[in-house]
Amino acid sequence: MVNRLADRLSPTIESRISAGLKYQKQGQLEEAVLCYRGAIELAPDFALLHSNLGNVLQELQRFDQAQECYIAALELEPHQPILHNNLGTVLHNLGRYDIAIENFATATSLKVDYSEAWSNMGNAQKDSGLYNEAEASYQKAIACNSNNAEAHHNLGLLYLLRGDFQVGWTEYSWRWQTANYPTPLRSYNISRWNGESLEGRHILIYPEQGLGDLVQFARYVPILHKAGARVSLEVPTALHRLMQGLQGVENLVMHGDSPPVFDTHCPLMELPRLSKTVQETIPSEACYLQADPDLIDYWTNRLGSHDGFRVGIVWAGNPNHKKDRERSINARLFQPLATLPGVHLFSLQQERDNEAISLISPNTEDLAPLLFDFAETAAAMRSMDLIITVDTAVAHVAGAMGLPVWTLLPFVPDWRWLLNRNDSPWYPSMRLFRQETPGDWESVMNRVMQALHKLV
Repeated sequence: MVNRLADRLSPTIESRISAGLKYQKQGQLEEAVLCYRGAIELAPDFALLHSNLGNVLQELQRFDQAQECYIAALELEPHQPILHNNLGTVLHNLGRYDIAIENFATATSLKVDYSEAWSNMGNAQKDSGLYNEAEASYQKAIACNSNNAEAHHNLGLLYLLRGDFQVGWTEYSWRWQTANYPTPLRSYNISRWNGESLEGRHILIYPEQGLGDLVQFARYVPILHKAGARVSLEVPTALHRLMQGLQGVENLVMHGDSPPVFDTHCPLMELPRLSKTVQETIPSEACYLQADPDLIDYWTNRLGSHDGFRVGIVWAGNPNHKKDRERSINARLFQPLATLPGVHLFSLQQERDNEAISLISPNTEDLAPLLFDFAETAAAMRSMDLIITVDTAVAHVAGAMGLPVWTLLPFVPDWRWLLNRNDSPWYPSMRLFRQETPGDWESVMNRVMQALHKLV
C-alpha cells in the first residue's frame, strides 16, 4: 500500500503501529485496537492504519466497525486492491454477498492475479448459491497461485456439495495447509496410513473438526475392523460413552489420554478418500450406533407412558461454529408445532435450560438439565417418535441410530447434505427440509408443520 505519510510519521505514531502489530501477532486483539486507534488519532489520513484496525476488528467479529474502517481507508486510497478485498471479506461476514462480490471484482480488476481475492469471491458466490461462478473463481485463484490452499480446500467443499466425491476428496485434503485450521494434522514417528492393507495392523484413528463429523465418519471404523485392522479410536468426553457401542473398536481412547502402541494412524475424515467413497458406495447402514440399554430403561421410566406423539427438538448448534448464524434458528419458530393436537415437544437442546419453556410453550418438556453427554441424549431420543433438529451433532446421532429425524438446512447447506434432495445417502432415516431462499426459516417451518400434521 502507498504510504503517503511515511516521510512525516512521528516516532510516537511508529511506536504505536509497531505495538499494534506485536499485539495482533500475539493474539492480544483488544490491546492492538487501542494502539491502532491511538495512531489514527495522530494520523487520520494514513489508510494503512484504518485497514489494520479493520483487520483486528474483523478478528474480534465486530464486523460493522471493521466495515467502517475499510471504507475510511478506501476514501484515502480508492485504488488499492487489498482494501477492496478486505471490505469484501467483512461484507461477506455480514451476509451482504452481492456487494461483497462487487468489491472482490474491483480488487481483481485492479490486480488480475490477486489469488486471494478470486478465492474470496468464490466463497461469496457459493454462499449466494452461484455454484458455477464460484467454481470458476476458485479455478482462477488456483491459476494465479497453484499453492493457494484456501482455494483448493474451498473448491473441494464445492465439489463435495455437488456430489463429485472423486475429485472433491482430493481437493478437500488441502485443508491441512490452510491458515488456522482448527485441528492440525498430527505428527507421529510412525507413518500415516495411506490406504495400504491393514491386515493384522493396529491403527489409531483420531477425530478432527466437530462432534457431528466424528459421529458421521465413525461408520468407517467397523469397515477397517472387517479389513483385518485392530482399531483404537480417540474420542472427546461428550461422545465417549456413546461410542462404547461402536462395533470394531478395540480401544476407545479418551481425548488427552495416551493411546496404546499402534502401527499406523489416520485422521478420521481422511477415511472416505482412502476408501475411495463415491455417492453410490457411501456406507449407509441404517444403525451403527446404539444407546446404552440401561440408559434406555432409565429414560423410558422417567418419561412414563407413551401419550401422544413425542417430538424431540433442537434449534441451535455450537455458537462458535463459523456458520452458526446460518444454521441455528430462533426457538420461537417451533411454537406452531406445540399447537398441533396430540403433539408433545421435548427439548433436547443442551446448555439452554428452560429456554424451550419460555420461548416455545410452557407445555414443552425441557430435558436439557439431564443431558450430560450424548449417551444420555441418544437414550432419551429412543423414547421419541421423531427428532426435528437444525444441522448439528444431534442430527448425526439420530441418523446413526436409525431414528426418524428431520433436519433443517440453510439455503447453502454444509457439503454433506448435497443439493436438491430431501433425503440423505448418509442416513436412510433422515428427511431434509431446506431453505428455498436465504434466511427464510418461516417457510421451512411451515412445511415442517404441514408434514408433521400429516404424519400425526
